[in-house]
Amino acid sequence: MVWFSEQKMKSDRMSLLLGLIALWTGHAEAEPLHIYQRDFQGDFARVGMCDRTAERWQFRERNVVQGPVWCELSEVKAQGGLTLITTRGCTEEGAPIPPRTYRLDLMSENVIKAQVGETTALLERCEAE
Repeated sequence: MVWFSEQKMKSDRMSLLLGLIALWTGHAEAEPLHIYQRDFQGDFARVGMCDRTAERWQFRERNVVQGPVWCELSEVKAQGGLTLITTRGCTEEGAPIPPRTYRLDLMSENVIKAQVGETTALLERCEAE
């Protein structure tokens, strides 16, 4: 019985060590969709512009709205520390436009950096409309 307890303790220590190694090497990262939901879903505007609703960027469960641009979410993935949102079915004021890829980076609890095409913006979280 003593041998079994020693083996169990060794196994538990090995599991703990492997878990710590996974954390240190980044193999235990949260799923990209969970990161998107936790850090990026909500209403944002350029820093200091939350009172201008026309300037809002809205990251929703199924779509992204950037001013007059509306896109359906196609894929959420992680790449190089960023969260990438690939879209489809995009329109601008009702007219079809090409799909977009949003690159999102969490800068602080309420500030993100968003890049889409040539546009890069520092956005702060706003209260929902």
